[in-house]
Amino acid sequence: MDFDRRCARYAPVSLDIPLISNLNAWQNIALIGQYHDGMSQREGKDLVLSYFERLELQGCEEKRGSQLSAEERFSVMFLRASMINDAIILICDPFRLLPHHVNVSFIYNILKSLDDLYTQCHIFDYTSNKDRYRTNDA
Repeated sequence: MDFDRRCARYAPVSLDIPLISNLNAWQNIALIGQYHDGMSQREGKDLVLSYFERLELQGCEEKRGSQLSAEERFSVMFLRASMINDAIILICDPFRLLPHHVNVSFIYNILKSLDDLYTQCHIFDYTSNKDRYRTNDA
């Protein structure tokens, strides 16, 4: 695989790439499939709602980014990234997105719940957060 095709699969989850403010949660996620795969709005919504069920996020599909909790926002951003075909997800500085979390368990649970939606996932963080990655369930 050439470098350009590999780069097209990179899908960041970062505060530097915010949700689109005038779209609700499901629209932010479905937009990727609509753009890349020609998915209809109905197909996109149905697919996203099935992902919300897997993460037990029912009820946040119509919320805009500013109305989401930190966990909901992270989940929506992760799902948006996972809509890239054969995604290589890059989670950048996750504790800026989830500041009150003391460890990475929440992120690991999402990775496990959605592991069929991405090819690889890499987490980039500061070494000052290394203790947050020591969990009993990892």
